[in-house]
Amino acid sequence: VRGVLLWARSGPSTGAGSFALDGAGRYQHIPAPAQCGQWALSHTNAAVKSQSDLVFDWTPPASGGTVILRAFLIEDCGLPSGGCRSHQALTPVT
Repeated sequence: VRGVLLWARSGPSTGAGSFALDGAGRYQHIPAPAQCGQWALSHTNAAVKSQSDLVFDWTPPASGGTVILRAFLIEDCGLPSGGCRSHQALTPVT
């Protein structure tokens, strides 16, 4: 995978819980935590990430309730030009 976007929401514009960042600097919160908290993260560069790099720790909100987790992945499809952008939006998980 070259690109990752994850978010957790409890409403149309309300974030839920928080994702922990990996120690390798592959991911960052978006937008900055000062603006929206830590409920969304994305990749910091287009380097290939292995399946073992795609493990994310998420802490649910203290208030509980229904939360929708959503993931968007941009796959590395092996073209030497680097222009390939095969992608998949994973079904929301509640």
